[in-house]
Amino acid sequence: MTITYAEITIIRNVNQETVFETMSRYFGYEPYVSSKDDIILLFDDTTICNTKECSSNRKFIFTNHNEHIKSVPHTILFTNSKKSNCDINITLTYKKSHLDSLGQAYLNFNPIFKNSVKYNHANKTASSFNCIYVDPAKVQKLAIVKLKSNEEKPRFMVAYDDALFEKVDIMYLVDSMFKNLCGCV
Repeated sequence: MTITYAEITIIRNVNQETVFETMSRYFGYEPYVSSKDDIILLFDDTTICNTKECSSNRKFIFTNHNEHIKSVPHTILFTNSKKSNCDINITLTYKKSHLDSLGQAYLNFNPIFKNSVKYNHANKTASSFNCIYVDPAKVQKLAIVKLKSNEEKPRFMVAYDDALFEKVDIMYLVDSMFKNLCGCV
């Protein structure tokens, strides 16, 4: 298992924002990402991709069993045919947050981001898009965390197991999660 990292930058099309969207952002609400916005990924190998140019060959099924999690799906189901000749169904489940000593909910991103220099030097912030997905053995396989940034161009980091996902899969998943196209059932 090798964890690979990428930076996500959302470039909002503020020229086409409604007054409500602009005011919401001004008052600190995290706006959704629309189809007019661009999501750019910068992978560790310096590959730069726009999610509008991606299409994964795999079929992903998103489910949402938790009413408290609105932005990200609770479960991601897909077939792993990347590295083997036989298809293996993979289920990744959203990892529930823990409570700290002050009673605040948080997710521990340190295990999956432990080898990322950019993550360790960045200021992280709360977001409804922050998530960690684990396999049935409770090993972290996919995570997204928001970095402190300009709200017109918010930045995130994604970590993923490259034995399970190709870049195009990550582009598809990020686009689906941020634009709430998951179609959670």
